[in-house]
Amino acid sequence: RLFHAGFTAAVGIRIEDLATGTTTEIPGTGQETSNVYAMCFRQGVDGEGVHPVCDGLVNSTGKPATLETIGTSVLAQNELTLYSRQLPTSSFGYFLTGPNLSFQAVGSGILCIGTPVARYSNSPLFSGPEGVVRFDIDFFNMPAGTTPIVGQTDIFQYWYRDVGGTSNLSTAQAVTLR
Repeated sequence: RLFHAGFTAAVGIRIEDLATGTTTEIPGTGQETSNVYAMCFRQGVDGEGVHPVCDGLVNSTGKPATLETIGTSVLAQNELTLYSRQLPTSSFGYFLTGPNLSFQAVGSGILCIGTPVARYSNSPLFSGPEGVVRFDIDFFNMPAGTTPIVGQTDIFQYWYRDVGGTSNLSTAQAVTLR
């Protein structure tokens, strides 16, 4: 299914399901800003069990951070790697996961994972001079409160510190375990 979403800090987020015409609104902060964001995203499963569900917002590099998956969503093979690219250099952050799709303004970005949200790694990852981080998912050593099950879909996203002391988030990917 195809969705369209618009976001401003003052008004909030408005999400329209283009298939059904239904609309969901999440209130904003009420503070005026000249920034208006729009995105389109898909919800559904492709043949590989991995698909994008949410766009990232522009960061201090002038581009949104991306999230890519390499490997397989086959649980028994335990070979899935997450990459986040187009990050500010030498920034730190964490990969997040959760079973629910949501849209919440967080810092300068949109958190696309609804509660419960789990964080990978007890130590932050650093993007270095290339603006890239990598994390190998271990399905048999998941964050507390998460248990992988074949057929389950989890959303993955990277949360990072941007220049100027704010935070931002990458694009998000849904992974359906096979």
